[in-house]
Amino acid sequence: MLLGLHYSFYSKTGDWRSVYEHGLRQMVLADRLGLYAVSVSEHHFTETGWCPVPSLPLAAAASMTRRILLSTGVRLLLLHGPVRVAEEAVVLDNLSSGRAVVGVGMGYRREEFEAFNSPYTGKAGRMEAQLKILDKLLRGEKTTIEAEWGRLRDIKVTPPPVQRPRPPIWVASKVRQGVVRAARLGDAWLTDPITPIRRLGELAEVYWGARNGGGRIILRRDGFTSRSEETLRKAEEAMLSSYKSDYYEWGHLLDDEGDPIDPRKTRFEEIRDMVRERFIVGKPDEFADTLERQMKTLGADLAMIRISFPGISWEEQEEAIKCMADLVER
Repeated sequence: MLLGLHYSFYSKTGDWRSVYEHGLRQMVLADRLGLYAVSVSEHHFTETGWCPVPSLPLAAAASMTRRILLSTGVRLLLLHGPVRVAEEAVVLDNLSSGRAVVGVGMGYRREEFEAFNSPYTGKAGRMEAQLKILDKLLRGEKTTIEAEWGRLRDIKVTPPPVQRPRPPIWVASKVRQGVVRAARLGDAWLTDPITPIRRLGELAEVYWGARNGGGRIILRRDGFTSRSEETLRKAEEAMLSSYKSDYYEWGHLLDDEGDPIDPRKTRFEEIRDMVRERFIVGKPDEFADTLERQMKTLGADLAMIRISFPGISWEEQEEAIKCMADLVER
């Protein structure tokens, strides 16, 4: 079982310095204990302060770790364009001696697109085009193109990456068209944590059907493991609280059929039990059994788990990482 940790680096108390400090400490612990990867997500202008520049904490982690993969998870490609994303990736790859992973996604929050002067309409076509250019730039190929987001005239990104032909590209999506795009233009499909596992299973069939050999599915879930029932109950409540203030209020939650839940029409209390089912929470054996079952449903070989939520102590989080490390050999 390949396991990794996912981070958003947000806080409900405003103590972000501590959040980053402890998150980096956990990445070092994960590296020492043999976990496979860490990833950092991106969002902008949230009250809880999600990390806006994932490559920065990953660069810090590169200097503190030795073997663990370092992934953006995800970098919002359409906000920044393939040149910036490629340049960040190749620098991170050099800083980490070849451990960078380029996790990218399209994005869905209108305020982010408006702030970065990126059109909200026509996203799918631009994502297709920019993924192709990102692939070329990461390979060190000279690229010429003229588009609404910029002009490249015989441009070559430097420095070259350590990994050859390029660092892996993980493409995130939760819709059929995006999953097909991930199969055609990426090295892996990165799932999201809020889509029901039944729906992910259907999309996994789409992914494998669209691949021409190879491919990889990476399961993203939010969860927690501990030998303490009290800690598990606290962790579950912490995750529910975070989902209410983020995904629910953003209108980004899906029901069990995969349809969006409108927060203007549905109270969070009405969907608490449904949301709870999306988490993987349990004592180590139960946690591992659920995780293995979900990974088998998708044909996934790696699970990236977010365990760091406001309301769960740093000591409890580190203990969960140790429990996860014990499951790696299963």
